[in-house]
Amino acid sequence: QDFVVDLNLFARNPCRIIGGTSRRPSEYPNYHKGKGSFGFLIQRLSDRNYAMRALCMEGNGAEYNTYQKKGVNYISVVWYPPTNLNDHVKDKTIVDGCHLDLIDPDDGKTFLTGPVLESTIVNAVEPVECVFLNGAESNRHSVISADDIARAISKCNDSLRCVSLTEC
Repeated sequence: QDFVVDLNLFARNPCRIIGGTSRRPSEYPNYHKGKGSFGFLIQRLSDRNYAMRALCMEGNGAEYNTYQKKGVNYISVVWYPPTNLNDHVKDKTIVDGCHLDLIDPDDGKTFLTGPVLESTIVNAVEPVECVFLNGAESNRHSVISADDIARAISKCNDSLRCVSLTEC
């Protein structure tokens, strides 16, 4: 299955978490490099989260493909979830913290904090079933801790069915 670089995925589907700021995709590193762009990296991580959601919520297996960019020593993974951010942008049961709007294009700083994550969950209009987070612990600019994540997740109570953490 071919993979599609959708550099406007996040521009079309703004983040609902406080602190998210919509920017032009071209403001992020390597925009002109397509599958080598920062935006495509976050798209692939987002798709992985929605593949995890499909497994947890609907029992779907994960479909994926791999590729290796010229001149690098690692293999990248592309996920093919049955639905993705395009389909769930208004789904209030999902707290999606894996979003380009939560990342500063200049220094990679994440705008997601522990209090904001907890507030997003506590004040959700519908019971939170899925929580997606990215780069909370691996990002040197992160201001959210493992304790913040655990505390926020505990606020979901019995409604939580899927937690997908990338580099946390």
